[in-house]
Amino acid sequence: MPIRLTLFFLLLCSLVPQFAVAAEVETDEELYGEQGAPAYKSSGKEWQEQDVQLPAYPDDKKLIKVDLGIDRLPFTLLIDPRSLVVGDDRVVRFTAVLRSPAGVDNIEYQGIRCPQRMVRRYAWGDRGHFSVLPNSQWRYILTNVQDHYLDVLLRDFLCPLPGYNREKTLLRKLKRPNPANSFHGEDE
Repeated sequence: MPIRLTLFFLLLCSLVPQFAVAAEVETDEELYGEQGAPAYKSSGKEWQEQDVQLPAYPDDKKLIKVDLGIDRLPFTLLIDPRSLVVGDDRVVRFTAVLRSPAGVDNIEYQGIRCPQRMVRRYAWGDRGHFSVLPNSQWRYILTNVQDHYLDVLLRDFLCPLPGYNREKTLLRKLKRPNPANSFHGEDE
């Protein structure tokens, strides 16, 4: 009997660290590297962007209004939920509609790499179709006026990537008020 008890105890002790890691990790960015392999087992391969397929042109009736929580923003950010995907290359791709108070839309299909804080614009939309930007490159998201909405979108809504049900989880977050806006919904 003591041998069985000892074996059981050793087995139990070997499982505890695995459960502890799983309980503390809420995103796969915390546990996995950019390649999706465990960070401690880096494959040494360079990141490779997957082929990108343009989504359908956004349907105005299905756009999600994103509460960025930015005062005096000169436009409203809308996201097409049908276009939001997280690729095998771990890029969050989506169609953004930046709408001015006069109703003029600036439509872009773009991707964000969370750990690197980078963005790439793949195409722009006009009159019901997308036009590919042939020489688009990855660039860093800055904290200046031009990139302010991207910075907030990256920091408060899209990153770090959720560990499971990625698209559904990101869409839920986009539909909620900005979590960084501590006064949202509170009496002043």
